[in-house]
Amino acid sequence: MDKLSTYKVAWLVGGAERAALVTLVAPAADGRLDIAYKRQRVKVARIDGSIGPSSGTWTAG
Repeated sequence: MDKLSTYKVAWLVGGAERAALVTLVAPAADGRLDIAYKRQRVKVARIDGSIGPSSGTWTAG
């Protein structure tokens, strides 16, 4: 049997909301994302060669 990924476990435990939270927590914890909670914005703070845009800002809602 294959091991479950962190994202799969998050989905099984809490559904889409928990999986989305896990997707943002790791990059925010190691400084790859800057999260402005009051303004509901997420900004790419550091690129380390992983898949994604080279820079950008996303707004919730």
